[in-house]
Amino acid sequence: MAMLSLISEKVESWQLFITNQGTDEHIITEWDTLAPNSSYDVTGEVVREPFTLRGGHVLIGLKADNGTELEAAAYEPSKSFRNVVRALRRGDRVRVLGEVREDRGTLNIEKMEVLRLAPSRIKTSNPLCACGRHMKSIGAGQGYRCRECGTRASEAVTEPEDRSLRKGWYEPPVCARRHLSKPLKRMN
Repeated sequence: MAMLSLISEKVESWQLFITNQGTDEHIITEWDTLAPNSSYDVTGEVVREPFTLRGGHVLIGLKADNGTELEAAAYEPSKSFRNVVRALRRGDRVRVLGEVREDRGTLNIEKMEVLRLAPSRIKTSNPLCACGRHMKSIGAGQGYRCRECGTRASEAVTEPEDRSLRKGWYEPPVCARRHLSKPLKRMN
């Protein structure tokens, strides 16, 4: 025992405290419904693209494997971790560990494992018309139209997105971690 190797005056008494800090023992793995102020292990699919709220919080929509739909958030104090959440796309499969907040019912992400990345495409330009001009957008979700000849197209020109995100575990920096959350360096 390390205590015996210390050089000090005679010890009158001592106590050993057992803690669950840094263990993830607060995480509920088997659940049917999510209750506020409890922490859960949720595996599912991203169903709503990430969006940033005023103040810097990043939220995503998830559909858990049991059908439960929820909102998960990486809050501003988690700093660079929010960029990981911003890199998610609809159809990505993730495992999220975190606590359900009482005020919003949002799952506060403590750490996340990316299990599968969905194919993703990004817009490169508006469609090119047969007359040689680029079409203009008619409005959100309404497609494109050539102002010169009136030809229509439903989709923009896209290419596969080069995803910066990779499969594996991600966690907030040490300054933003909960004391109960097990650091990735201590996981297998």
